[in-house]
Formats: sequence, C-alpha cells, structure tokens
Amino acid sequence: MLPAKYTNNTLRLFLQSIEYHHSSTQAISLMKPYQSIHGGNKQINYDECEWRIVLPEHTKLNENTRCQWFWTKEEYESWRKQRENKFINEMPLLFTVDDIEYIIVPTKELIPNFIKRLIDLKEICGNKIEDKDRYSLVSKVISLEQIKRDF
Repeated sequence: MLPAKYTNNTLRLFLQSIEYHHSSTQAISLMKPYQSIHGGNKQINYDECEWRIVLPEHTKLNENTRCQWFWTKEEYESWRKQRENKFINEMPLLFTVDDIEYIIVPTKELIPNFIKRLIDLKEICGNKIEDKDRYSLVSKVISLEQIKRDF
C-alpha cells in the first residue's frame, strides 16, 4: 500500500491533469439540472425528450473555428458582437405552411386568441401568406389538453 502522502499527491496531480479536465467537462456537458423553475413553475427537465450532441473542446467546426468551452467575459462579448443577428440574417429557418403538422397551444382557452393572430398574419418566413394557407394553419391548431384527452 502506498503512503497517504504519495496517494494524496497522485490524486492532486490527476485532478489537475488535462485528461481529468477533458473527461469531467465532457461528462458534465451531457447533464442538465434535474429540475428548474420556468415561468414561475417547477419543471422536471428530464420529462423533455431531446437529443444533444456535445463536441469535445477544440473540435474543428470549420476552417477557422474550433469548439471552445470556457470563455472569458471579453471573449464571450466579442463573440456575441460579431454574431449579432448573424444567425437570423444568414441562417433563417425556412419552411412552408405544408411543413407544419400541428400547432399546439397549452390550453383550449388560448385557441381563439391564437387563431385571431393566425388570421392577422401577413407573412411566414418572409413570404406573403395567402388566405388558403392562413385557413390551413387555423385547421392545425390543437390544445395540449385535447391531445391528452383524445390520444
């Protein structure tokens, strides 16, 4: 058996190693808090069904960019400034009314107001919306209450 002093030093060196850093940050990246407060209500985060991809730090994303996990405040603010509206302007989410299967609202009481907003809609994805598309959208509105009850 190793003396305690040697064992403690070995453990300290391991905890300071790059291998420990990589394995622990990768493991933590896959986790999310079990519960949180959202909109003033307690939410169990593991009730969600979502997939995640977590890239190891320094993974090459493109010619000029690598994945970076830890940023200084200045690095983060610089990154945000460079990308202001870039995502919205350069990578829009394009879809048509036909791509939409359901529009789910939380309660049936919210449906009339939501339908009014759909009827008043002037464009979708930057394109002028026609009446037939507006009516199609209205027909796809359903409440979560209805889904729980009927399906």
